[in-house]
Amino acid sequence: QASHVELAFGSSRPQIRTPDMAWIRFLDPDAEGSVPTGSSLLQAARSLGLPIGSTCGGSCSCSGCHVIVEQGKEALSPIDDEEETILSVAFGLQEGSRLACQAEIVQDTAVTVRLTPETKEAHAQRMAR
Repeated sequence: QASHVELAFGSSRPQIRTPDMAWIRFLDPDAEGSVPTGSSLLQAARSLGLPIGSTCGGSCSCSGCHVIVEQGKEALSPIDDEEETILSVAFGLQEGSRLACQAEIVQDTAVTVRLTPETKEAHAQRMAR
């Protein structure tokens, strides 16, 4: 499997990219790294140690993992009816809103995601239990 070095998101640090890996950047809090294609945004956030909520455990029955995809929407699986229904009750719904447990990275490209205040709060509540 061939790899190459590139600069991601204007970074001055070289990043190793291999086929079947996507570069993901989370904002607020900031973290970035490569993850295998096929990973959900929830899995990617957890692999980078981010405070992302998931009250339902990733079963698409809450909106605790609501995130905003700012770049790379085309690299994600399409929104299905179930995700759309749950998103309809999320706070702060906007262009790029996705449930991190349902948005799967399907292309080996760059994706930028912003954690919402609600997902950070859902994480804090889960950790307080």
